[in-house]
Amino acid sequence: MNSTAELPYELHTHGSGAFVIFNVADQIAFPLLTLGRATLRTTQAGDELRLEFQDVEVVLEGRGLASMLDHLLAGRVKRVSCAHDHTCHITAILFTELTR
Repeated sequence: MNSTAELPYELHTHGSGAFVIFNVADQIAFPLLTLGRATLRTTQAGDELRLEFQDVEVVLEGRGLASMLDHLLAGRVKRVSCAHDHTCHITAILFTELTR
């Protein structure tokens, strides 16, 4: 059985964008200007990327997330989905409302 590999994130073809879209049940977009903190933790079990937007924390779980983080911080990531290819694998996208 052949499985097709699909990059779990889409890059802007020209320059950068102002928003990043997360594909879950619906498409949820956050302005990159509201990204306050990005933390990547790598363990033997896999990677966890925590993105703190204004009132929401987005947690991406998977493997090989460092290259996506570089593109995200440069404003080049357009869309993120649960998918995988040979360099990056996103298994879950979780959202938590932040209370301050």
